[in-house]
Amino acid sequence: MDWFEPNQRSHGFEPQPGYWETLPRYRLTFPAGGVDEPVAQLRGVQHDDVQMEYWTNSYDGDVMLYIAGDGHFAAQLGDCAFLAGPTRSVLSELNRSEARGGRAALTDRARYLLLGPVFLRPEAIAAPPCPERELHPNAFVANGLPATIRRVDTEHRAETTTLAVEALRTASGRPRRVWRLTARPDYLWLREVDARDATFYDILREKRAVLGYELSADHGASVDSTASVEQAAMLGSIVALAKAGAIREEVPAQTLAVVVVLVPKDWASVPTRQDEGSCRVWTFRYMPGVGVEAKTSGLCTIRQTLACIESFLQPPPGDANAQHWPWA
Repeated sequence: MDWFEPNQRSHGFEPQPGYWETLPRYRLTFPAGGVDEPVAQLRGVQHDDVQMEYWTNSYDGDVMLYIAGDGHFAAQLGDCAFLAGPTRSVLSELNRSEARGGRAALTDRARYLLLGPVFLRPEAIAAPPCPERELHPNAFVANGLPATIRRVDTEHRAETTTLAVEALRTASGRPRRVWRLTARPDYLWLREVDARDATFYDILREKRAVLGYELSADHGASVDSTASVEQAAMLGSIVALAKAGAIREEVPAQTLAVVVVLVPKDWASVPTRQDEGSCRVWTFRYMPGVGVEAKTSGLCTIRQTLACIESFLQPPPGDANAQHWPWA
């Protein structure tokens, strides 16, 4: 059976081609330049003035992406009152409309900074190879990956597996952090050989890696809920922009592609006989002049999702160059 079946698309999410998010009076551009140019610019529509620019510094492992500017857009992201730091938000609280525990809900401006670059393609990602290993009907589906691929559960490694995005106001030549977003995926899959002598940030910028979210109670009953879908899109946008920025800094990278998978609750303990279509696979890639192109799969089983992960992390010999896009 083909792992992608258009009629399996759930009623929760239907891809509509075009840019994910818009904001009146602003637009985003994506320069195709070199080392000294940002990967994206936020401009005012009326005067075509640059409000903010997207940068990444590969030598600074604390922040994945910087968005800096001295226009009024930056000033309205956070005010940095006396003895107060930047306004703080958490990606896992995307669907909350009120502040919680000292953290602020994402405003329309903050959402646009990360969802605005994403351009959704209507076609599905192409099919990966079918799973080769047969599993016993009672075996857990999570056992379907080879030993050459490592799965990292980040729950107890928050200090080293949390990525950050910061917005800076650069007025008067003195940058101030006005907004900080932190995000931590639930899972990271990578090749065992890449796990040696590399930080989480090195892996995301330079290596092939798959990020995963497990459905939580706060995000509804399906991987197609609005919060689940937008969480995947924001994470893919952040990492894709950071990869593109790192390459402009002449940092060698194995691929520009970013893969994010959404899996159901307690997926790792599901036996093979109960494995049904309950997952989504998302792919993201930065394209100059366009932004971050996004594609999604149909609903697929956990084993099919693991086949996607294996296909991406272990491309065929001679097909592993930096520009390889496995499911374009």
